[in-house]
Amino acid sequence: MRRHDETWPGLPIVLLCVSLLTTAVLALQAHSAFTYHRVTAEQVLRDFAGIAGSEFVRRSTSHLAYDGYMTLRGSLARGKGEGGDPRVRHAAELARRTFTASPRAEALRFSPDAPPDDVRVFLLAKLVTGVPPGRPFVAVSGVSGGASRRFVFGPSADGAEVVGFEVESTRVAPWLAEVMEKGPLLPPTIGHGRVTNDALFLSVADEGGAEIFRWGKGAWPGLAVTVPFGQAYSGVLDGAVLQVCIDPAAARHLVMGGLPRSRLPLVLGLLGVSTGLLVTALLQLRREQALQRLRVEFVASVSHELRTPLTQIRMFAETLLLKRIRSEEEGERALEILDREARRLTHLVENVLQFSRGERGAVSLELSSRRLAPLVRDVLEQFAPIAGPGVRFVASLPEEAEARIDPDALRQILLNLLDNAVKYGPTEQEIVVAVERAERGVRLVVEDRGPGVPPRERLRIFERFQRLERDRLSSVAGTGIGLAVVSDLAARMHGKAFVEDAPSGGARFVVELPV
Repeated sequence: MRRHDETWPGLPIVLLCVSLLTTAVLALQAHSAFTYHRVTAEQVLRDFAGIAGSEFVRRSTSHLAYDGYMTLRGSLARGKGEGGDPRVRHAAELARRTFTASPRAEALRFSPDAPPDDVRVFLLAKLVTGVPPGRPFVAVSGVSGGASRRFVFGPSADGAEVVGFEVESTRVAPWLAEVMEKGPLLPPTIGHGRVTNDALFLSVADEGGAEIFRWGKGAWPGLAVTVPFGQAYSGVLDGAVLQVCIDPAAARHLVMGGLPRSRLPLVLGLLGVSTGLLVTALLQLRREQALQRLRVEFVASVSHELRTPLTQIRMFAETLLLKRIRSEEEGERALEILDREARRLTHLVENVLQFSRGERGAVSLELSSRRLAPLVRDVLEQFAPIAGPGVRFVASLPEEAEARIDPDALRQILLNLLDNAVKYGPTEQEIVVAVERAERGVRLVVEDRGPGVPPRERLRIFERFQRLERDRLSSVAGTGIGLAVVSDLAARMHGKAFVEDAPSGGARFVVELPV
């Protein structure tokens, strides 16, 4: 069963996942709404493009039929040629060559030159059908010799012959441009008259697929519609195909809200942020669980460390009170143990209090320039009874070494480092305490003969509640806050603490302090 003091993060995780799922559903709905809006707006643009295309087909075929084909064919039928009529001269620009044929197409004459034989055969096949009664001319088209061919013919003035001409496709473009220059294809009621022909793109291709006319600067294939010319005005451009589309920038005049831009990057960004927040929250929950576990272990470790000296104090105090000592030497030994355990207990309590003040941000240091040698010697004298008889201290303390420190903070740092050296080192060992010059200050060094610290763990051990896994499984008691206090106090004195390998094979703890 789960203990009541353990927090189960299942509910927060479920709520966070539901929140992320809700965000994803909203993002999907927003994208679906955008897609529907976009498709609808594009369809409206295509509908308006179809209106403009139909109007262009009507105007262009009418212009070609009346001002071009009929004018030129009528002049040829009367046998007057171009003459002085500017309308006829303009219409004559459409013709590549003219021809005259008998009613049954037995004879066919071309001017100024004859086309290739396959084109001639193609035209003869069309001439055989003749001109339907009541029609002023017939326009026929097809692909011959790999190119589009278009002919216009009709009866002469006396009806004795058939006269006509072949249309030069490249000369149709100026006539189509004249249509575009006469006025906007879309009526003023559409777009409040703001959508002119400059907002249109048109492309006309003949039967062979060759482009014979283009209008506009850009093409938008996704918005293009195709409009065939068909039989408009006697099929003057039968077989040709028109593609037309409207500039998306003009959509704001045609569709409410214009053509919407994709919000997918923003939606995906928000979804990514939500996912990141969820992952961060899960990591924080995991970290909180880990910290809670470490706090439980910390309380257990502190209780264990407090119980050990208290047990010793109580036992030897009872021994002295009940006068169970057999000699003065045993009495002195009991008093020494009482003093040592009391000092150890005091050090442990001070460490916990210092850690608590650091957690609350209640640490206040008074920094001043001090010589280190007297302070370090004083701490070694205080700690010697706690270390035990098998531990020997070797001090290297230059008298002139100074640093800007808080004496109480330095004392706490050194006591913690010495306590670690004794706790994790062998029963009989030599601990080196030294003050060395550094590039930007001085170094306080404590070397032991213990197992050392693995390189991958050297940063982690200065975090709160952190202990090496090998120490957790051993009988060595510890709270996991001693080195955290060292790191915190060193930082507050504008220094730093780190660990490296000692020449003796143990650990070499270094605290750098500014001068």
